[in-house]
Amino acid sequence: MEDLNAACNALQNIFELWGVYLKSNGQSRSSEDFYLDHVTPAFLAADLNSSLFDERKFPALKDLGIDLKPAKAAVSESFLPEAWEPALVKENVADNPLAQFLLAYIWKLGKFPEVSNVMAGYRTPAAQDEGQVDENAVVMRQFGRHLASPSIEPIYDQHTARFLKIHEGMLLSPPSLFTDLLASSVDQLSSMADRERYVAWWRASILAGMAPDDQLWADRIMFSLGKAAKKLGGRLLKARKGGGSTSHPQSKLALAQELVARNPALPVAQMRPLLMARLEISKDCANTYFYIARRRLG
Repeated sequence: MEDLNAACNALQNIFELWGVYLKSNGQSRSSEDFYLDHVTPAFLAADLNSSLFDERKFPALKDLGIDLKPAKAAVSESFLPEAWEPALVKENVADNPLAQFLLAYIWKLGKFPEVSNVMAGYRTPAAQDEGQVDENAVVMRQFGRHLASPSIEPIYDQHTARFLKIHEGMLLSPPSLFTDLLASSVDQLSSMADRERYVAWWRASILAGMAPDDQLWADRIMFSLGKAAKKLGGRLLKARKGGGSTSHPQSKLALAQELVARNPALPVAQMRPLLMARLEISKDCANTYFYIARRRLG
């Protein structure tokens, strides 16, 4: 359990540092530097390397020469019907072997419905989706909007939605327990409400304050944080169901001190529930840890 606790602490630290970075609008360094200096080493040390952003799987669309903004792509309505029918495929890719290979791969995965959703999002303003879109299609429709208007429409998925849920929970006063946020965010988040909240937040926090290159790496950071949160949240739930503690006894006092240091103005009555839940200790132990932590912090 000590390894799990250490990983949770490492991820919490990155969430907090990223929150500080966002408040500063990245004035001190680029978001790519933040990723390389903070996210990568922390994830490797916490055995979260599988949650790092994989540029081989997801190279930047612009590096692939993909530019589907309507003014440049001149995409016609006839090429973007409600559903991508076989006749349309045959008509448009007959002389393009690469397109045929890519479409054959989409067919093998059974993903033609998702392609139709991307196209629908490309054509349709978000306001017209309400009451018409299955929640499973929300991510693909938002991707279509991103292709049409990449400067104002972010890529959205369950990982970025999970990042925002945890980020907002940490900003509450008093903040929600990080481990509780992890455990409660395991389920996939892809509802219309999740999408709308993320897009509004992204425009206010990322688009308004960052240059395009920093936006790209900011998106990658939030994707990685959300993905790591899902992985650790699943491990936490498994540990809790198995009756195990998520904190090693020798580290509980250090964790108590960390919690008290982050909330210096909170009295014992407000800190006690946080300590009891986070450290899985009794009321009396929480009181003791609180006063010891306060004394050490001066």
